[in-house]
Amino acid sequence: RGRINASALYTSQAQWEQIKDALEGAAQTLISEIRIEAVGRQGALVSFSFVGDRNQLAPELTAVVGAQYGMSVGSNLRLTFAADVVYSSEFLTSLTLDPATQQDAFTKVNARVALGGESQQWEVALIGRNLTDETVVGYSGDTPLSNRLFGARSYYGFVDPPLGVALEASYRF
Repeated sequence: RGRINASALYTSQAQWEQIKDALEGAAQTLISEIRIEAVGRQGALVSFSFVGDRNQLAPELTAVVGAQYGMSVGSNLRLTFAADVVYSSEFLTSLTLDPATQQDAFTKVNARVALGGESQQWEVALIGRNLTDETVVGYSGDTPLSNRLFGARSYYGFVDPPLGVALEASYRF
């Protein structure tokens, strides 16, 4: 069984000009977006997103490719492997479109290996997140008053979690 979803959003220049005029100081951007997602038989997931002109917090290209495979081991055990790769092109992390707040393009890899009963009543899994240990700032901004009071420009930001490994055990009753 497979599933493919697709959607598209386009805002014309005339519509955007009306919105932009209503918002004082808004950046001049034309936003167009395309998203495509496909799920295959064994749980493989492919997702792509393309956004037209540059805007804050919006990479030009994002992609997620994932797969999951399960197999029987012995008479009543199940071994499952899953992984996904997340890619994002560069983007600005500040609402002010400050070029100093640009997040470089990155690729993250996540993986999961699980062993459990065929009945799915119990399972033990080893999970790895951000296995490429990418440092990603998802949002940032100017530190208030730092430039005015101290003559030193500084920023604050929110950083995604670094490489992480976890052991997960579950029992369903």
